[in-house]
Amino acid sequence: MIINNWYVAAYADDVADTPVPVRMLGTDLVLFRNGAGEVACLSNVCCHRGGSLAQGAMCEGCLTCPYHGWHYDASGRVIKIPALGENIRIPKRARVDSYPVREQNGHIWVFLGDLPEAERPALPDLLPEYGDRETWRTMHFVKDWPINWMRLSENFADTFHIPFVHAFGKHLSDGISFGRVEKTSRAPKRYRASVRARKKHKPTPR
Repeated sequence: MIINNWYVAAYADDVADTPVPVRMLGTDLVLFRNGAGEVACLSNVCCHRGGSLAQGAMCEGCLTCPYHGWHYDASGRVIKIPALGENIRIPKRARVDSYPVREQNGHIWVFLGDLPEAERPALPDLLPEYGDRETWRTMHFVKDWPINWMRLSENFADTFHIPFVHAFGKHLSDGISFGRVEKTSRAPKRYRASVRARKKHKPTPR
């Protein structure tokens, strides 16, 4: 995986009134919404005794640890320690890592890396139609695959193997067309050049 990049951590609808655990790039994270309904992403390990914050609860817009009730705000800072009472000075080191979060097109994106905000790449906008709920209808599902993510992406892009490999595609004809590919102005120049190069290429006879 690529560090210093945006990744989809969850569907926006899945993060509501309770914390949601997420594991990304070998890091345990927790997603939750603060009092204003904004999504936050923190390390899932409490800085006190290492409890899982995702097993905690929401209280006054903060995420509370299930072990001793420490209150974390959206920035990862501890703002309340119940065992010490009110009006106490909480050490600055009482905090956990927080991660930049964006909510777009029904997804929650988390930036994993250390680049300052001005240097971070923009969110991918490959399918602007995704956010057009009046004209388009979308479907999604979640499934764990016991394979490398690169092989899975390659497989999804290769739709022409369906009638040869999958049982649900056996009834399809060998010459089936999966729809005409329309070239639009949104296609990057590098992609258009790649398409032209593939069309001109002729396999070497064996």
